[in-house]
Amino acid sequence: MDWQLRDLRSKPELAGDWRQLPWDIVADQMSYTQIRDAYSLTSSPLRILISPAGTIAYRGSDWQSLEEAVDLALDDETAPNPTSRFAGLKSQTINDDYERLTPAAVIVIESQYLDLDPSHAGQHQKFQQLKMFSSKGELLRSIELGAVQQDHPRRTLVVDRQRNVVYVRRQSTLLSISRAGTQLFQTNVPDLKSIDVNEVTGEIWCACGSSRSGVTIVLDSSGNEVRRFPRASAALVVNSKRNGCWLIDEELRFVNREGLELRKDKAIQNALFLSSSIIDEGGNAWMICMDRPEGFNGSRTVLVRETDSGMQIVRGYEAIFNSKELRYPPGAMLAQHIESIGDEVVVRSFVPDDDFNKKPISQLERFSLDGLSLGFVDKELGLFMATDSGFWSIRDKKLRRLSSDYTEVASFDMGDSAESLEGRPKNYEAIVAFE
Repeated sequence: MDWQLRDLRSKPELAGDWRQLPWDIVADQMSYTQIRDAYSLTSSPLRILISPAGTIAYRGSDWQSLEEAVDLALDDETAPNPTSRFAGLKSQTINDDYERLTPAAVIVIESQYLDLDPSHAGQHQKFQQLKMFSSKGELLRSIELGAVQQDHPRRTLVVDRQRNVVYVRRQSTLLSISRAGTQLFQTNVPDLKSIDVNEVTGEIWCACGSSRSGVTIVLDSSGNEVRRFPRASAALVVNSKRNGCWLIDEELRFVNREGLELRKDKAIQNALFLSSSIIDEGGNAWMICMDRPEGFNGSRTVLVRETDSGMQIVRGYEAIFNSKELRYPPGAMLAQHIESIGDEVVVRSFVPDDDFNKKPISQLERFSLDGLSLGFVDKELGLFMATDSGFWSIRDKKLRRLSSDYTEVASFDMGDSAESLEGRPKNYEAIVAFE
């Protein structure tokens, strides 16, 4: 057959009967469904770029992204080390001379909706800031994260306590900040959705693109790409203790550092987003997800835990969401956040109300590491994060420190950080802690 390649950037044209090609034509032997399942096809057309090293450098349907991947490939042809080819994304060092002698203890993401045009009511955009606080509640630094889409909750702030750094998504950029408040580097990660970090290796895992045609990109602790896998996900959960990562989408898939799938589970089906996750003292992952299982009328919130035999549904939080209505069965609870402290796991859930103007009633439930309920805690924590010695919490415009038995030991007025602009309240969407 005669392939006509006009230049390096042109699309190939085939002259003649495609059935005479000298290799197997799977379309002639398998149905579309069989091909889709066998080769994990997520879109049509699906374009795949293979590097000289035999790795997949790009997988997706966007022609412009493919051209960018080709550019990276051509740039890397002069790399002195052949194994570094298609290392792809590179970080940019930030010249930031800011540094505080007082290290940060707590970092939060603060958000607020602001009007885009005062003359047009209802046109507003969500803006975010990252704020760093000392162990005494002092605001050390604020960093603008800019406007964000009003999308589902995603993990966009993670902490690496081994290296004393935090990573945060700033639009489609991964930003690295030291505990002293210095901006270290940034890496432009196209269509960045969610991040997590392996505190053993220091690698940052990034879920990029849509859950149908996206990729998983792994960066080293300096922000440079070391691997990418043709695996899309709505969210991901790194398990440092098992040296791999859970990818959450149509089902749960656990892959090792090289992207090889080791386990697959259907405890979560057609995931919409990941609300929260932790790795417990036993090295098992716990997740709160909203998914849309087959045969279910709408969506549900579910709490699952990792076991040696597979994922176990610890509790299903019944609620029905669909395009026509939002309806809660009597006594329904929705899980929102999960933390691990010692040999227990704590889940914050709330009793929703159809009236969105009412403050929901929240509650804390304790679980043993084998998934058994240990009862409820009569305490309202708000947004909280567990540490080795207790909890940090944000509630009623105060930053609070609690012991492991939920006793409040200190509280700090967040001052200007909690004040609203233009009459719109500020919200806190994420919190991480070093101590």
